[in-house]
Amino acid sequence: VTGSLDVDNINIDANTISSSDTDGDIVLDPNGSGQVTLHSNVQVTGTLDVDETSAFSKNVVLDTAADFTIKNAAGTPADVFTVDGATGNTVIAGTLDVTGVMNFTDVVNFNSTTTSTSNTTGSIVVDGGAGIAENVNIGGTIDVDNNAFFHEHVSLDNDKELRLGASDDFKI
Repeated sequence: VTGSLDVDNINIDANTISSSDTDGDIVLDPNGSGQVTLHSNVQVTGTLDVDETSAFSKNVVLDTAADFTIKNAAGTPADVFTVDGATGNTVIAGTLDVTGVMNFTDVVNFNSTTTSTSNTTGSIVVDGGAGIAENVNIGGTIDVDNNAFFHEHVSLDNDKELRLGASDDFKI
């Protein structure tokens, strides 16, 4: 065929496949276990809906103005993973399990107001050991369930006391 080909609301003209149907849906659906393979660059200007498993053999690059969202087809939450194309912010609804190492090169904020009442509650719960290489500033109370070892001095500001005992009956 030279020129354009029109078949049941589908028009193929040069490098463009379009629909003249008012819904405008174009579905590429291989029979059986076949797959649709798109070589080279693929540009999506609307919404890309993927119903089954998709494999990407190269990097997936998003335009800076585009959001990338994975939705939960079963119900709530509707958006389970979103990367905002303009800000780069990522939102994950649900639990994020990481089996490898997480490296943070910037500030990490935990905005939960959950109060810790034991070593298994609170906004951050660490099941293993925690090593901290720099200073720690704590705005609330430190509650230690076991021994505390200090390998250097314990310093207090002027006019502050070191209190010992359940009723603070020994003060230095």
